[in-house]
Amino acid sequence: MIRAFSILFLLLITHRSNACSCNHEKTLKEELKSRELVVKATILSIDTLIYIDTIKLRKIKTLKDYSTIYVINYLIKVLVLKKFKGEIIADTIPIITGLGGGDCGFPFEIGKEYLIYANKKNYSKISKDSIKPQKNKEHKIPTTHLIAYETNICTWTIIYNKPQEENLINQLKN
Repeated sequence: MIRAFSILFLLLITHRSNACSCNHEKTLKEELKSRELVVKATILSIDTLIYIDTIKLRKIKTLKDYSTIYVINYLIKVLVLKKFKGEIIADTIPIITGLGGGDCGFPFEIGKEYLIYANKKNYSKISKDSIKPQKNKEHKIPTTHLIAYETNICTWTIIYNKPQEENLINQLKN
């Protein structure tokens, strides 16, 4: 019995997981250098986004492998109230974040204001209805190109507060 528990214990502690791991030791100055966009924004909507992992797509060998290429995240529509860094072409922009937990997704809430630190990323967005590969036929996945900004809990993204905004403004002046 002790041997069985020992084996189970060893399996549990050596099992690889996809837990979120962040190094929050970046200074604000370092964070600003590593982000393409910094804005104060209000969350307008939160939708599910399914996109294709193009690295995994290149490795597909069988029809069964198609299920491994899809990634699910949240697509957040935000109204930019103030831009601190970066280029935006509209006052409403898309932000992508994970679902939370192991993928480090940020827990945005509709109607709340945030200071968002993000980087631009290109996505091959797909509709949920197009995930239907057919046997013995070449399956072409209909996609829409989406340019969005990506953030997570490992950035300095935070629910809005005045002292953080003042700190940000002071850092940008230096």
